[in-house]
Amino acid sequence: MADIVPLLVGAALVGVLHMSAPDHWVTLCILGQKMCWNSKKLFSISLVTATGHAVLSAALGFAIAVAGLLFSRLISSYLSYAIGFLMLAVGFFIGVRALVSKKKEEVTPGEKLLEKEENSSRLKGIGYFAVLEPRFPQI
Repeated sequence: MADIVPLLVGAALVGVLHMSAPDHWVTLCILGQKMCWNSKKLFSISLVTATGHAVLSAALGFAIAVAGLLFSRLISSYLSYAIGFLMLAVGFFIGVRALVSKKKEEVTPGEKLLEKEENSSRLKGIGYFAVLEPRFPQI
């Protein structure tokens, strides 16, 4: 039987890396700030959200494992390819739609320079990880 310690260390490492993605904590921080939540309420909502996320992820993993055990290896491989293809197709569709929806505007060189100065102070790349974008009413 395989030693379980390396599996637990690997699972813990994957969990920490997964949790460190900004879309897992920035959304709750922004919601807490906008809704004026105290630390206790933010912690409780974060705990419920994290528990739901972990339970749903585990359930999906077990469902895939059970489907793999119930069906033959051939059907399981077809299912794996179909899921991979579907994920690629949806990602491609979202990426192309985002590129096509960009408005083409004429920008003067002076406006480009001002835009570069404004963008240099912002964090770059964080939007890539943001899955949830909370919408707040204008106050």
